[in-house]
Amino acid sequence: TTTHDPNVDIALIIDSSGSMGTNDPQDLRKDAAKVFIGTMQDDDHLAVVDLDYYTRIAFALQRVGGNRDAAKAAVDTIDSSGSTNIGGGLQAGYNELNSSTSGNPKAAVLLTDGIGSYSDQAELYAAKGWRVYTIGLSDAADENLLKAIADQTGGEYYFLSDSEQLIDIYFKIN
Repeated sequence: TTTHDPNVDIALIIDSSGSMGTNDPQDLRKDAAKVFIGTMQDDDHLAVVDLDYYTRIAFALQRVGGNRDAAKAAVDTIDSSGSTNIGGGLQAGYNELNSSTSGNPKAAVLLTDGIGSYSDQAELYAAKGWRVYTIGLSDAADENLLKAIADQTGGEYYFLSDSEQLIDIYFKIN
């Protein structure tokens, strides 16, 4: 047995609130998410969470290999309506990761443009030693909160300006 498992389980939590229509009119977050999915290895596991007022599991946690097109199609179902429930999105991502039986290291990537309801859901990740990488998608993003979530979990905060940036994040997770 090896001490390093090259595969990871990742919850991709993507903001679909109404403000995304203004703050991400080019759907950079979707392009970035699809680039990220394309970078993942076949034996990684992925969940895609659609975050607005309600959270929706667009793609339940499963192996990436063989399901890549379905995962990318799930990203395309993410719209721009409703309010931002950052806490709910983190909770849903946590629940997906927590259901995993893979034994892979786990992390979440949160892409959001704004300020939303949140009640310390990062603590769930921190308690498990899971990192949350937070991605700000606009100048309206609550950078202080996103940095705090990343810091609390050992992840990192980024301001997204290019869809290729998530490739670097994937390799940091792995």
